[in-house]
Amino acid sequence: MKNLINYLKKLSNKQFFWLMIFEMYFAVILTSIVGILAISFDYKPILGNMLYVLMVLIAFVSIFLLKATDFAIISLLNDDLNIEKFIAFVNTGYRVVKSNPFLKNAKSNYLFLLVKSLAFQGQFEASLKKLDEIHLEHVFKKFRPNMIVDILCLKLLCKVHLNTDVDLDSFRSRITEFAEWGEKDNLIQTNLAIYDLIYLKKPNPYFKTVKNGNSKLENLVRHYYSGINSLLTNDFESLEYHFTVISKYDERLFMVREARRWLVEMQ
Repeated sequence: MKNLINYLKKLSNKQFFWLMIFEMYFAVILTSIVGILAISFDYKPILGNMLYVLMVLIAFVSIFLLKATDFAIISLLNDDLNIEKFIAFVNTGYRVVKSNPFLKNAKSNYLFLLVKSLAFQGQFEASLKKLDEIHLEHVFKKFRPNMIVDILCLKLLCKVHLNTDVDLDSFRSRITEFAEWGEKDNLIQTNLAIYDLIYLKKPNPYFKTVKNGNSKLENLVRHYYSGINSLLTNDFESLEYHFTVISKYDERLFMVREARRWLVEMQ
């Protein structure tokens, strides 16, 4: 699986487009055709059974590829911080599925990834607008609770950076309702720290207590908000350290742009 994910991340945008077309359309059509042929060859049990096996195999491969594709796209952002390719794949995927009324699950998934790409580029208003297009009733029925938690956290992030009022009590209760037991406290503390640092402009040392994350994105977030805390406490040596660490990444990421701006102003 890991090798397949790494291979998918190396695809060109054109290759990714045709992979999506296969996963979302060709595989479904091919499975249906083979299934119809299998039924029509009921009078020849051996051939019919072979066709049934082929139908199941095609369906299995397409589902497996779909899952691997999702993991590859998420890995481009989380593990590689390759925001350029992440944006390209997300836009391509969304373009493939958005007009098909039978692909509601895929549309919700790609729409959320599109929202995420906009948010990390600093396009918070556009991100919030797109978030309103995701039908939470559909998410409740079709997706794991983790996606609902991701939506709640992303909405809070956007509102905080836009200095828009946030209902923290509602946020806490919904996180408590949907987050996994071991993650609830961490999620609430993380987002409340961001609220303090950005919205209230009040020092909060929470991110200094967080260990190195498992991904580049986690470390980017940790360094950025630790740097903001250092700024609010006038600890410019620490500020320079944290912002220097993340300044090497792609400037499409709003945290990178902000870090570079502060480093220039400190000179």
